Amino acid sequence: MKQFFRFLTIHAKYLYQNHFYYRKHTSKTLRELEGQFDIDSLSFTKSQLKRIKLYKYVGLYVNDCFATLRGERMSPQEIKLTFCLSLLTPLLDDLTDNQNLSSYQILSKLQKKSSVDDSKNLQVANNLYHTIMKECQHEVFPDIFKEALISQDESLQQLGKVRLSHASLMQITRAKGSAWTLLFRLMLQHPLKEGEREVVQRYGAIIQLTNDMFDVYKDLQNGQQTCFTNAHDIELMQKEYENQVAVMIQNLCFLSYPKKAIYKSLYQLMIMIALGKVCLKQLKNCQQQSGGIFITANYLRQQLICDMEKWGNRFDYMENNFKLYAKVNATNKGNYKLLRR
Repeated sequence: MKQFFRFLTIHAKYLYQNHFYYRKHTSKTLRELEGQFDIDSLSFTKSQLKRIKLYKYVGLYVNDCFATLRGERMSPQEIKLTFCLSLLTPLLDDLTDNQNLSSYQILSKLQKKSSVDDSKNLQVANNLYHTIMKECQHEVFPDIFKEALISQDESLQQLGKVRLSHASLMQITRAKGSAWTLLFRLMLQHPLKEGEREVVQRYGAIIQLTNDMFDVYKDLQNGQQTCFTNAHDIELMQKEYENQVAVMIQNLCFLSYPKKAIYKSLYQLMIMIALGKVCLKQLKNCQQQSGGIFITANYLRQQLICDMEKWGNRFDYMENNFKLYAKVNATNKGNYKLLRR
C-alpha cells in the first residue's frame, strides 16, 4: 500500500506541474520570445511542434528530477531556459537532417548574429541559442553543446544503407542521449557535484534507449537503424538496459546530496525506466512468437508500438514502478545486489 501511495503522489505532482505550474511559466516565456524575436506557433511546422512538445515534457521531467536532488523545485528562470532548449532542439535537428548542415556549419552560423537572409528556422535558432548562452550559469555549456551537435552528425549514419553493428549503434545511442540530457541539466543553475555528470549522461543513454524501443515500427518505416530495429535477441538488449539502470542508481546514491533528496529523486527517475520495461516486455513477447529470434519483418504494426493507452500496459507500468521502488529501497539499506536482478 505504501508503494501505491508513493506512485500516486509522484504522478499527481508530475501532472500538476505539467498542466499548471510549468504551463504558466512556459506560456510566459513564449510570450516574451514572441515580442523579442517574432516567434510564435506559426514559426514551427507540425513536425517541429510535435517534437517541441516531447522535448518540453522530457526536459522539464528530467530537470525536475535533478532539481529534487538539491531540495528545491525549478525556478522560473530555469523553466524558461529548459523551454528555450526544447524549442531549439528540433530546429537543430532539421538544420542537420533537412539542410544537411554539419555541426561545424551550424555552430558557425549560431555564433554569428542572424540576418534577414537566413532562413526563419536559423533566425529563431540563433536567437534561442544566444538567449541560453547569455543566461546559462555553466561555463561548460559551449563545449557540451558542441558535443551534442557532433553526436547529431554521427546519428546520420543510422539513416544510411550500410547496416550498422550493434556496437556502433550503442555508441551513437549513448553519445546522443548523454550529450543532450546533460545539456538540459545545465539549464539548472546549481553546479554539478562530483560524479553527477556521469550519472546524468548514463540516464540520458537510458532515455535514448527507451525512446528507440517505444516505436520500432516508425523507425523501420523511416529507414532509421536503432539497436532495436537491428536486434535479433531482445533479452540481450534487456540485460544491457538493466545494467545501465543498475549502474546509474548505484552511482547516484554516492553523490554528495542529502540521502533523502537522492531517494526522492530516484523514485521520480523510475518513471522513464518503468516505461522502458513495458516496451521490453512487449518486444520479448514478439520474439517468443518467432522461435526465440527477434525478426521485425514478422510482426504487425501494433506489435512494434508500445501503446500506453492499453490497460494491460498501464498495469504493467504500475507494477514496474513498484518493483523499481523496491530496488531503490534496497539501495537505501546498502543492498546493491538487488539492482542486478
